[in-house]
Amino acid sequence: MMDASSRCRALVRDVVRISEWGPIEVAARFARRKAHALGIGLLLVATLAGFPCVAAPWPERPVHLVVPYSPGGPNDILARILAERLAPMLGQPVVVENRAGAAGNIAMEHVARARPDGYTLVLPAMAYVVNPLLFATVPYRLEDFVPVSLVARGPLVLVVAAASPEKTLAGLIEHARSRPGAFRYGSGGNGSSPHLAAELFRFEAKLELLHIPYKGTNDVLPDLMNGSLEMAILSPLTVEQQVRAGRLRALGVTAARRLPALPDVPTLAESVPGYRMEGWYALLAPTGTPIEVIERLSREALSVLGGAEVRSRLESQGMQAAGESGLQAAEFMRAESARWQKVLRAAGITPQ
Repeated sequence: MMDASSRCRALVRDVVRISEWGPIEVAARFARRKAHALGIGLLLVATLAGFPCVAAPWPERPVHLVVPYSPGGPNDILARILAERLAPMLGQPVVVENRAGAAGNIAMEHVARARPDGYTLVLPAMAYVVNPLLFATVPYRLEDFVPVSLVARGPLVLVVAAASPEKTLAGLIEHARSRPGAFRYGSGGNGSSPHLAAELFRFEAKLELLHIPYKGTNDVLPDLMNGSLEMAILSPLTVEQQVRAGRLRALGVTAARRLPALPDVPTLAESVPGYRMEGWYALLAPTGTPIEVIERLSREALSVLGGAEVRSRLESQGMQAAGESGLQAAEFMRAESARWQKVLRAAGITPQ
C-alpha cells in the first residue's frame, strides 16, 4: 500500500500535462466550464508537479508576506490588515516584508524563486500582469504564481498640491495642453496602477505628459506637495488623509460614479467621457505550494475580507474588499492582462 507521499506523487503524474498550461490558464479553462470544484482541485494539484506533498503541519513558523512597494502605499496597508488578522487564525506571526524597486519586479522575482512551502507569499497590484507587457524582459512568468485570493479593488483619485493653481479637472487639462511633454505626474513605478491610470488619462484626454516613476506610491507625496510634480493619480488609501488635512486637492476619481468618501469630487469621465479605471490587489503564492496550504490560505483570507470591520474600513477610503477565490482571481487576472494589452497598444506603449 502506498503512503501519503507516494499517492500524492502518483496523482501528480496523472495530471502533469495540466501543469504545462500554467495555473492561470488551468483556472480559466475550468471556470469557463463551470466545473468549480474539479477546477480548483486540478489547479492546485497541477501546482504540485515536481514537489513533495507536505507531511508536517503548516504553519510551524512565521509566514512572510512580501509587498512589492515601499511602506505606506495601498499594497502595504492592505498587507498589514491581512497580516494582523491572519496571524491569530494561522497561529503564527505573519510578517510584512517590503521589497520595493524595479516596478515591483524585485519582489516578484524573490517570491517566484522562494521555496513553495507556504511561508513566502506576495501581495502585488495589477503591475503583476502588466509588467510583462511593458518590459522586454521580466524576472518571472505569470505561471510562477498561484492566485490565493483577489484581495481588494477600487478606483483612484487625481490629486494636485493644495498650493496648485489648478482648481478643476478642466483647468488642469487646459494647463497640461499648454505644456506638452513638460507637465509632470508621479506614480509608484512603471506598470503600477497610478501609472496605468495616468497613461489612460493621457490617451483619452489627448495629452502629452511626463512620467516620473518612484519606488512606491507613498514616495510620490512629498514631491507632489512641494510642487515638483503637477499631478498624480493615487489610491484613496494613500491620499484620503492628505486631502482631508488640506495638503492635497482632489480633482477627480477614476470610477464611473463619485465616491461616498469624496462626494464633492467629480469623476474623470465628467470631463473625459468614457474614462474608467480600477486598481486591484491579489494574494499569490509560488507555484508548487501544496494543496492544503493554498486551500487554508484562501479560506482564511476570504474570512478576513468578509468581515464587516475590514469591509467598512476599506469602503470608507474608496476601496472594496474583493474576497474572491483563487479560481475567480485567476480568471479576472487573465482578462485584465488581455484588456491592458489592448489599451497599451492603442496608447502606443511598447515593451522597452
